[in-house]
Amino acid sequence: MTVANVEETAFKEQSSPTKPSSESALEDQYYKVCHEMVLNLTQDEKEHAARTSYKYFMLSISQTGSKPSEAEQLKCAMAMAKRHLIAENGDQECALKKMKNTIQYRKDINVDGIRRAFYEKEGPDEEKNKEYQHIRNNLEHQMSTGIVHVRGYDTRKAANYIAFPRLKISDDPEWYIKANIYTLERALACSERASEGEVEKVCCFFDYSGYKSKHSPPVTLIRDLFFCLRDHYPERMKHVFIVDAPVIFRSFWYLIRPFLDPVTKSKVKFVAGEVQKQEVFAGIINKDQAMNFMYPDGGKTKEMNVMEFLYDIPYDHAFDED
Repeated sequence: MTVANVEETAFKEQSSPTKPSSESALEDQYYKVCHEMVLNLTQDEKEHAARTSYKYFMLSISQTGSKPSEAEQLKCAMAMAKRHLIAENGDQECALKKMKNTIQYRKDINVDGIRRAFYEKEGPDEEKNKEYQHIRNNLEHQMSTGIVHVRGYDTRKAANYIAFPRLKISDDPEWYIKANIYTLERALACSERASEGEVEKVCCFFDYSGYKSKHSPPVTLIRDLFFCLRDHYPERMKHVFIVDAPVIFRSFWYLIRPFLDPVTKSKVKFVAGEVQKQEVFAGIINKDQAMNFMYPDGGKTKEMNVMEFLYDIPYDHAFDED
C-alpha cells in the first residue's frame, strides 16, 4: 500500500461510517483537493504544515524515539490544507496561496521557538540560547498579569482561551501579537491532546468586567491581530464569548468589528448577567471547567500563577488542570 493509500484510509476513518452518502462524498472531495494542495508544497513546507499539530511537532523534534512517518506528515499537512480550503469556500487556488503564506508567516515569527522557549535547556548553541531567552523575557513580561492563559475545556474537549483585557501590560506591537499566538497555539495543543486529535478548535472567553477605555489597545493593533487570526488561523475558533462588557466597550467594538471576517463575526456572542450565562453556557461548558466569571460557582478557582503556567506545566496542558 502506498503512502497516499495509507493516508486516504486514515483521512476517511476520521469520518463516522454512519454518515449520509452526501457527507461521505464531500469528505472524498476534500481528501482529493487537500491531497493535491499538499503535493504542491515543497518538502520544507510540508514539514512546517504538519507542525501545526503540536503532537507531530513534538515527535519531529524528539531526540529519542522514532520520527513521524511520511504518512503522519501528510495527514497533518492535509488537516491544515482542509482548514484553509473551508475558509476559502472551496477555492483551491486561493486556499493553497493562503496556506503557503501561513507557513511562511509561522517561520517568520518563529512559532516553533515560541512554543518551546520555556522548556528548552541551555545548549552549546549560544545564538539559540539567546533567542529562547529573548522570547522568554518578552512573553513573561507581556503575560505577567495573567491577561491571557488557557484554563478548562468545553464539553467536547476544546480548550478555553481565557482573556482579561483589564489586565493589559503594554501595547508593544510585536509581543502583543506573539503573546496571543503563544496562548492560542497552547490552547490548540491542549484541545488536540485532550480530545486525542478529534478537536482542532478552541473556545474564547473575554472577561470584560472592570473594563475602562484606558484598557483598549490601539485600534491598529487589534486590526493586526484580527487579520493574523483571519489569515493564519482559519477554522480554529469554535466560540467567542464577550462576557460582562460595559456600555463603554460598545463604542470600541463598533471600531474593531469591521476587521473581523464574517465567519468569526458570526461566532461572537455578548453574554451578561447570571441568567443569560446559565442559558448560553449550558451545554457548552460544565461548571467544573468554568471560571467564576462564567458561573458564580465555577470550579476553576485556583489563583493564577503565571510562572507556573509558563515554566512548569506542559505546553499541551491547561492551567489548573486535574
